[in-house]
Amino acid sequence: MLNDSDVLPSLREDLRLEEAPLTDTGKRRWRLYDPVLHRCFLLEEADISLLTLWQSGTVGALKQSLQRMNLAFDDGQLEGLMAFLKRYQLFQLHSPEDYSEQQTKYLQGGQVSNGWQHWLDKVRSYRRPIFLMQPLLKQIDPVVRLVGHKIFLFIWLVITTFGLYFSFRQWDEFINTASGLLNVEGMIAFGLTLCVLKCFHELGHAYLAHYFGCKVGRIGIATFLFFPMLYTELDDVSRLDSARQRMLIGAGGILTEIMIAGIATFFWAVLSDGLLRSLAFMVATTCWTTSLLINLNPFAKFDGYYILSDFLQVENLQSKAMSWGRWFLDRLVIGPSVDVPDQAKGRVAFALVGFGIATWFYQIILLTSVSYLMYSLLLPALGVCLFVAVVMTYVVAPMIKKLSEWWQKRQLLSWLRKGVLVSLLFGGVCLMFFPLDQSVSLPSVVRHSQIAVVRAPENAYIENWYFDVNSAVEEGALIARFHSPDLEKKIQEAKISYNLAQQSLNRVVGEARQREFALVLVQEYEKSKATLEALLEQEKRLQWRAPASGRLVDVPLQLQAGQWVAPSQSLGRIVARDQQEGVAFVNEKQMQRLTSGAKAYFYPDDPSWSKKDAKIEAITPSAIDALQIVELDKAYGGDIATEKDDQGVASPVQALHQVRFTFETGEITRDLQLSGKVVIEASPQSVASQAWANVWTLILTELRR
Repeated sequence: MLNDSDVLPSLREDLRLEEAPLTDTGKRRWRLYDPVLHRCFLLEEADISLLTLWQSGTVGALKQSLQRMNLAFDDGQLEGLMAFLKRYQLFQLHSPEDYSEQQTKYLQGGQVSNGWQHWLDKVRSYRRPIFLMQPLLKQIDPVVRLVGHKIFLFIWLVITTFGLYFSFRQWDEFINTASGLLNVEGMIAFGLTLCVLKCFHELGHAYLAHYFGCKVGRIGIATFLFFPMLYTELDDVSRLDSARQRMLIGAGGILTEIMIAGIATFFWAVLSDGLLRSLAFMVATTCWTTSLLINLNPFAKFDGYYILSDFLQVENLQSKAMSWGRWFLDRLVIGPSVDVPDQAKGRVAFALVGFGIATWFYQIILLTSVSYLMYSLLLPALGVCLFVAVVMTYVVAPMIKKLSEWWQKRQLLSWLRKGVLVSLLFGGVCLMFFPLDQSVSLPSVVRHSQIAVVRAPENAYIENWYFDVNSAVEEGALIARFHSPDLEKKIQEAKISYNLAQQSLNRVVGEARQREFALVLVQEYEKSKATLEALLEQEKRLQWRAPASGRLVDVPLQLQAGQWVAPSQSLGRIVARDQQEGVAFVNEKQMQRLTSGAKAYFYPDDPSWSKKDAKIEAITPSAIDALQIVELDKAYGGDIATEKDDQGVASPVQALHQVRFTFETGEITRDLQLSGKVVIEASPQSVASQAWANVWTLILTELRR
């Protein structure tokens, strides 16, 4: 509370007051310009009335001056104006402590907080200026004017069009190039490319601001959500009355990157493979993605936000949208007694509410995603602490604050609204703790029951293949004959060793003086004999025979005699002729809810087939090492995410257990395989118990690390 004897701090003498355009409702306003930091602040008539009488010296004298002018005095407005002037360092400084506080506020973006939030805000939104841009802009002005000439722009448009056309003609190669750079070296190269391009991006903003007569401050490094990025001080741009000029300055960085991207795309399309083509690819992809996906995003305060704000001619778009979003929530909870934030009406108010709510969702998703990324990259303990701190500070704390505000205003609610809110709250709690989830849906495949998989016992080539695909085979039928030169060589060596050992043992029987070596020779003989027998048995396995009668399916089309194969390669399957089974895969969390013998229902993907009743036969206790059913692989349109090793074997990203189920009726499909979903009756589980299970699993995982 201000007293009449309180002294009004002296304003800086370099501040300038300029008249600004009228508001949408026709109200006058003024622009307060800070020439040191090149910042502008829009003030309304009530604030200007106080500033024009600021030389009164004290609060009491200011009141008397307002009374002589027949103007009302508002304590709250004066306190807010003084807080605003102090926050943005518009008072004169008189002591070293004032200078130190001002520098700290400037480096933190003008915001000071306490505790955890102070540390997080400092890391999240730190900034450090580097050098002045104005001298550099004067030097490059002649060169940039040539770039902006109509002839250059026409040439750029032509080569960009050709570059995009030829790139789309080579789209497969373009995608393969991108996937080939998804490694550590590629990420480092992309990072370095991004750093260089962002310098040009900021230069584009700065030059257009300089071109339209604005003073350009310093370029520096700031942090946005813990990630470093460049920024340029362009506060003087707000002095421009032309929305078109402000939009062009806001789009300057994007336009610069698009020009670079067009040229780089053309060079990638016409150059041959090599270092220059790879460099052109990285420049083109980095420019296109950052310009279109990041800088044009209106929900973050990047270029797209300022362009949209100037296009709609709504100043402080995000803060106004946030205010309207809070009003909308208060209106839903408290009722019509809530005052509207400003005089916006109709479609404008509706758009501000939608933009504010969308911005909230964007910020929550972005903060939690970045926090999870930090948790994944940092040390386990530090990552967990940082994740919890960020989520609690920027997601949970604002929600708790809003709930507290509603609780304090509970007297404003009508009895009907209170009843509705209590009912909704009670229903939400019931939904959280009532076990509604009583089934598990899994990706599955129905196929003829598998008898065996045809594989080579070791690295070998196919000498003969005796059956075609879908052929009926009888038990013991010879399916394939393999040949291994390495095994053949080992057998020859083992036969020689066996013959030598046998001859040595025979000589011992005839010569008495060598009989003392009989025990050693017998051991060598038995060893060579066992080795030869094992190799001969291994040679027999090169003749692959059907273990039971069935049908040969899933034989690769390119399979032929003379082809080398590995033991891990499936060459076909022997399946039962009249017995079918279903195979599904479940993760460890859901597996605990399933039991053998549980009822299940199979829903084929093919709409011509109807639902079929089934029963769970078995659940493997150990996780599978590889996914053999390609129809379920996400890379081939399935639902299971996999990653391939050096041998090309696809392994599930998360641990999966195989679930086998059978049908109570006869044959389900005459096709070899039929994909679909199997819904299995499981032990009931509520949303709250699922959340607790996930948290508990996370805790146990971190304790094991």
